[in-house]
Amino acid sequence: MTDLTSSSLKRNIQHDGGSLNEKECADVLHSAVFHEYKERIEAHFRATDARILSDRQAWEREFKSLSDALRLQAAEYERRLTVLNHAHEDAIRAQAMTVPREMFNGFLKDHEAWKQEYNKWRDIVNSGLMNISNLSTRISDYESFKLTTSTALQSIATRSLTWTAAIGIFFLMVGIAMRFLKL
Repeated sequence: MTDLTSSSLKRNIQHDGGSLNEKECADVLHSAVFHEYKERIEAHFRATDARILSDRQAWEREFKSLSDALRLQAAEYERRLTVLNHAHEDAIRAQAMTVPREMFNGFLKDHEAWKQEYNKWRDIVNSGLMNISNLSTRISDYESFKLTTSTALQSIATRSLTWTAAIGIFFLMVGIAMRFLKL
């Protein structure tokens, strides 16, 4: 920095071989001070512009990061909704294959009635065995009845097992969905 006091400026001006009066010296001094302040202000503006640019770049990076995070979150939500929609469809399919409790209880009553009927028929068959002439007819009737009822019972048992498994899968899917929702 140059020493800009009036006495040193006067000495510098007189040293250069010229002689200035007091007013001219003051003008030169004001001009030098003005020039110095101008340089300082311009340097301050350059520094401020650099800070603004740096801040703007930081904000743009932060905005881009937030934008990317929102995009990733939206993709994750979309994936979870897709999983939930498929789980809902699976639950509807499982529910379509489920037997209501009232129907199952009705089946049990019908089965009990059938069992009593079967026992009566078995008693008739056993008593008919004594009669040799009707034995072959009654045996074939018994075998067809036994085959028909066995097939019906297997079908009902398979259906009951299928519904039980479907209900279990439904509750498993609901549990998995609840875990995803807690995340």
